[in-house]
Amino acid sequence: MKKKIFVLVLLCGFCGIFASSAFSAGTSGGEFLKIGVGERAIGMGGAFSSIADNVTAIYWNPAGLTQLKMREFSVMHLNYLVDIKSEYLSYAHPLGRYGTLGSQLALLISHHSRRDDFGNEIGDFYNYEGVFSLAWGRAISKNLSLGLTLKTIYTQLDNDKTSNLAFDFGGLYKSPIEGINLSFVLQNIATGLKFTQDEEPVSPDFKVGISYSAPSPSPSPIKGEGTKGKGRGFILATDMNFYKIGKPNISLGSEYSFVPPVLKNTKVSARLGYIQKPSSTLGGLTGLTAGFGLEHKNKNFDYAFVPFGDLGNTHRFSFSLKF
Repeated sequence: MKKKIFVLVLLCGFCGIFASSAFSAGTSGGEFLKIGVGERAIGMGGAFSSIADNVTAIYWNPAGLTQLKMREFSVMHLNYLVDIKSEYLSYAHPLGRYGTLGSQLALLISHHSRRDDFGNEIGDFYNYEGVFSLAWGRAISKNLSLGLTLKTIYTQLDNDKTSNLAFDFGGLYKSPIEGINLSFVLQNIATGLKFTQDEEPVSPDFKVGISYSAPSPSPSPIKGEGTKGKGRGFILATDMNFYKIGKPNISLGSEYSFVPPVLKNTKVSARLGYIQKPSSTLGGLTGLTAGFGLEHKNKNFDYAFVPFGDLGNTHRFSFSLKF
C-alpha cells in the first residue's frame, strides 16, 4: 500500500514539475478545449476527474476509462453563446487486461457577418474549431490506474487555418477508504497554434481531485449479482484547477441518485455544482451549474443548465448507450 501511494505522489510531482515549466506567461489559444463535455460532469460543475466513470473520461481523465465494463457510445449537442454550436461524439471499448481504448470528436462552429470598412454587412463566414482524440487507460494495480490521450487540434478562423498535436496524462487512485477516489490530470500539453501572422500557445491545465461516492442504486442489476447500492446514493467531488494564465480555481460537484417506486427500472439523478469565477463580471448565477439524468437499463439521458449572467443561459443535452 505504501508503495502504491508513493507511486501516485511521484507521478503527481512529475506532472507538477512538467506543468510548472509549461505554464509560462503570454496569450492563450485553443480556449475551446476548456469547454467541458458530458452533461453529467457539467451539471456537477466539472468536478469529475476523480469520478470519470463513463465514456467522457476521455476528456476529464483517461485513467477513468478502466472503470468501464461495457462498450459505451455518447453524443452531445450544445447551443452555446452568441450563435455558437458544439457537437460531440465519443466511443470507448474495454479490452480486458489490456485496458480500455476510447476516441472522441468535438466540434465548435460559430457564424459571423463580414463587414466593410464602413460597417456594412457584405456577407458571412464560419469559424471552425475541433479536436479528435484517441485515449487509452489501464490499471497498473488494484487501486491505481493511468491513462493517456493524444489529440489532433484543428482551427479555422475565416480563411486562416492551423493544426497541432497535444496530449493529456492522468491518474486515478481508489483509496483503501471505501468510496474515496483521488486523481491528477495534466491536460492540453502542446507547443502552440501557428497562424499566418502569429502563434498562440495552447493553455495547459493541471488539476487534482478528490471525491466521495456512497453506494448508488442500480435500476437493472445483472442476474446473479444482486442489487448494487439498494435505496439511494450520492457523490461529492471537488477539483482544484491550475491554469497557464490566471489564478487557480475550484470546481465543486454533487449528485443524488434514487430509483422511484413507480419507475423500478429507471434511476433518476439530480446534480448541482459550482465553478469558482474570481474575475467574472457577468453577474447573475454565473458559476453555478445544475442538471439531472435518467438511466434506463443501458441507456442514459442527461441535461445540464449553465448560466452566464448577462450573456444568457445554456442548455445542454447528451445521450449515451452501453452495449
